[in-house]
Amino acid sequence: MLKKVFLALGAICGLFICPGCLQVEVGGQVTTEMASAWFLDAPGALNAYMIYSLDEEEATDENDREEERVAYLTFDDGPSEHTVKVLDILKEYDVKATFFVNGNDTAFGRNMYRRMVKEGHALGNHTYSHTYSQIYSSVDSFFEDFLKLEKLLKKTTGVRPRIMRFPGGSTNTVSRSVSGYQIMDELVAKVEKEEYIYHDWNVCAFDSDYPPPNSATIAQNVLQQASFKEGDIVVLLHDGMMNKTTPGALPRIIEGLRELGFQFRVLTPEVEKVQFY
Repeated sequence: MLKKVFLALGAICGLFICPGCLQVEVGGQVTTEMASAWFLDAPGALNAYMIYSLDEEEATDENDREEERVAYLTFDDGPSEHTVKVLDILKEYDVKATFFVNGNDTAFGRNMYRRMVKEGHALGNHTYSHTYSQIYSSVDSFFEDFLKLEKLLKKTTGVRPRIMRFPGGSTNTVSRSVSGYQIMDELVAKVEKEEYIYHDWNVCAFDSDYPPPNSATIAQNVLQQASFKEGDIVVLLHDGMMNKTTPGALPRIIEGLRELGFQFRVLTPEVEKVQFY
């Protein structure tokens, strides 16, 4: 008999936004906004764990199902010095991932964009600046910043990404505090009208918490959530300047997801979307 035990880490009646996955810019400083008290209708922000007890027959069925599942590893906020290690590990394990990048118009940054494409990874637009007070001040400001990165990526790699991710996710609350109204309604509509595809996530590594969690904790966060998810998963990770412990978590994440029966692929416009909005 399949038994599910829920250890609720928050209120049963709602879903929490992923703590540590939402950053707020305050006085020019980017800080982590712990949103443990905010309820959002956001798939993948579930702070609860299922513990399965399977008999032998059900375990076989479960394993057969898991073998067909896909894990999409996604990395936000790079490229940075940590991106080099991330790419090295992905190459070692023959895993392709999706990088939702920011603007880095330096020799290093351009080389990182080229390497991502050359090694078979997908590029996604995560805005040039990732500056909340700027990009969420108006629809025009957002798209000016967004298209600046698109132009850089097209010039550098020949790729014009059709996939994107909103900083903070599509149901972030920072945008409303900056703009003074629910600007995400207009931004989502504009993005879809221009035929871009936005992707959120349904598994969060919590690796953008401050102070940064250690590598073992990051890996545990991902594997605990993935173990009870049904179907494919989109994993939110970060390779920004502050995410020095994320690369060390990757080997265990990759090995653990493979043990759970996941295959790895990149996000494309055709992939079934995980969207909060």
